[in-house]
Amino acid sequence: MSKNISGLKKRNEELSAQKEAALKKALDKLHRSGIKFSIAQLCKEAGVSRQFLHNHKDLLDLVYKYTSTTSRSGTRNKDSIETHISMLKATIREKDREIARVKKEYECNENYKKKYDEALLKIKELEMQLEEAYSMNLPTTL
Repeated sequence: MSKNISGLKKRNEELSAQKEAALKKALDKLHRSGIKFSIAQLCKEAGVSRQFLHNHKDLLDLVYKYTSTTSRSGTRNKDSIETHISMLKATIREKDREIARVKKEYECNENYKKKYDEALLKIKELEMQLEEAYSMNLPTTL
């Protein structure tokens, strides 16, 4: 059952990363177009729900910097440094997910390597026993 849960968690993380990438791509596209747009238009363009956006505060803060909608405090924030920081935070989160995935893959490979090494030792041990049996001139058939 834990395999099923870990598979679901992995799939949810992948979907979240895909949605985040789609949101960033749509934000960039709409921002470059030069027209004013709302959060609803952005979410529709990206194919994500507004709830997804509101569940990711750093993405929401980033969106508020580009939309014609006012932020939660009621003021528009167009500070490019803060925008850049928000984008970097989102990128860091993506990289953290990638690091976690690679780490899990590495740990899995290490487990297989350990089992492989144990199997090689067992093979060598059996070869030595076979060689010892041949040196004692034991009958080869029983």
